[in-house]
Amino acid sequence: MKKLVIIFLAGFVAWFIYIFLPSKLKKPETYLTQFKVTHICVILKSPKQYNGQMVSIEGKVIRSISIGLKVYEIDDGTGKIFVRSDSAVPLEGQTIKVEGRVNQVFKLFEKHVVLVEETAS
Repeated sequence: MKKLVIIFLAGFVAWFIYIFLPSKLKKPETYLTQFKVTHICVILKSPKQYNGQMVSIEGKVIRSISIGLKVYEIDDGTGKIFVRSDSAVPLEGQTIKVEGRVNQVFKLFEKHVVLVEETAS
């Protein structure tokens, strides 16, 4: 019975340390993001529905610009979308996951120009 109590307490202590360990010390793969990944085509199909909403997108960086404005374009295989960042832009060809707020910038000839504004990690 003592062994069982000790094993239970050790497991509880390990869980407690893991939960309250600062996230900066954890590897990115060890915790889940807050938002389920949304396909870019879904956002582009209904930009009004997603305008102002937080989303998570994942894809390959196909273009990046870091002159004054830090912007890069992501392609997830279903569509392409621009992401504005306050931090450094990722390298072209890199596959990344981004969380941010959707911002429908404007509509031009029935085409919506949509931007995801990246949130600080």
